[in-house]
Amino acid sequence: MKSILGQAAELCMPIKEEQAKVAQIIKEIENKVNSALKKSKITARCSVGGSVAKGTWLPGVSDIDFFILFDYEKYKGEHQFLSDVAEKVLRSIFKGVQRLHGSRDYFNVNYKKYILEFVPVLEISELSDALNLTDYSPLHVYWVRDRVKANRKLQSEVRLAKQFFKANGVYGAESYISGFSGHVTEILTIYYGGFLRLLSSRSLGRGKILFTKKSRKEIFNKSINRIFQNKTV
Repeated sequence: MKSILGQAAELCMPIKEEQAKVAQIIKEIENKVNSALKKSKITARCSVGGSVAKGTWLPGVSDIDFFILFDYEKYKGEHQFLSDVAEKVLRSIFKGVQRLHGSRDYFNVNYKKYILEFVPVLEISELSDALNLTDYSPLHVYWVRDRVKANRKLQSEVRLAKQFFKANGVYGAESYISGFSGHVTEILTIYYGGFLRLLSSRSLGRGKILFTKKSRKEIFNKSINRIFQNKTV
């Protein structure tokens, strides 16, 4: 079992070349956006988010998330206009910026074969300071990142869990999937202390998949086989 999981974990780990490429894209984007923010005299900063920031992303990543974090004291009274401010900055840098509607509008940009997502938020340190649901998002990233830094093994465990759910068609919070989002997968894996412990937990019995002792073994074997058969995830 340990040998199989070890090999599967290696397949779920981005290779060094991909890690270097993603790191370079992050550096480029943060520099471009932060320079534009400074030029426009906007008190905000751009920082990578999502699974890339947490170190829990799967190989073959095609999208990278970024936060545009606005100074809380300066912009809390105008937080409803953060998307408008962010849009002007992004359009001064990139072509084809797409504005998408959410609790606070956010943006997509195609850049060097990657889809970049920019989410404008107020930079907060306390949950009580949030003025919009999106303001919580960076704290989610910090929470996961701190825990995987404290226990590096959790990065591999989270990746195994994500790929396992993906192989079974239950990974993704989209309505047509109604499965486990990346963030929920991270929380559950951290909470239970690893992939196998998560797999044995009662939490997976809620929803459209139910693991019995027998089915856990069958589904595990099938999923591991899928991981080995499809190295690009």
